[in-house]
Amino acid sequence: MKNSLVILAACLLLSGPLFAQELELPPAICIDGTPKEKYLLRAGTKILGGIGDFYHPEGIAKGSELGSVAKVRKPFLIKDILFSLAANHIPGCVAAINIYRIEGEPEEFVNILHRPIYIPIPESAERQDFDIQPEESILLEPGRYFIAFGLVDCDQAAVQRILDTPEPDRAPLAMHLHAYIYFKSSYQRFTALSKAIHIPVNIGIAVKGLEYQ
Repeated sequence: MKNSLVILAACLLLSGPLFAQELELPPAICIDGTPKEKYLLRAGTKILGGIGDFYHPEGIAKGSELGSVAKVRKPFLIKDILFSLAANHIPGCVAAINIYRIEGEPEEFVNILHRPIYIPIPESAERQDFDIQPEESILLEPGRYFIAFGLVDCDQAAVQRILDTPEPDRAPLAMHLHAYIYFKSSYQRFTALSKAIHIPVNIGIAVKGLEYQ
């Protein structure tokens, strides 16, 4: 478990914004079948007292992501992506959700979104619960998917101020984001095109929507 938490503590904060060019969204999706509301992915079992610490004021490898694996058996339309954070002390923090279809052997991760789902994360010492309702219609066909969370931007001036401050004088929680830790089959990638590694813990991403019978 110690090694897993060390992996989680590895920084996901990227060195600068990665805002993709906006693309025209596809036409509305028409799906045959009767929809049934359900969870595609649940958070998992929360580790008592488990908190992941994401921190790195000097910039991080671009494309770092942590996420859960979802198995889709019938067409599934995503309506909500949910997660919680314990605290955030990163000024100007922006996170992103990406969704990849897992294909082939060795595994290949194919991004199915026209653009990432960007999420501003306010500074707060308190718990924050997020319910993200995508503007894009996201229909998952049967298969395996990697639903990934990453930090993509922050206040670069705040980072520089921290770097200019001698380490003993820095605020203890400056540039830290804390997430609750759950037991869940997960992947982590340290760069966008790097090999994904399996880890047994996650930050508790949940996905719900409509399954078509």
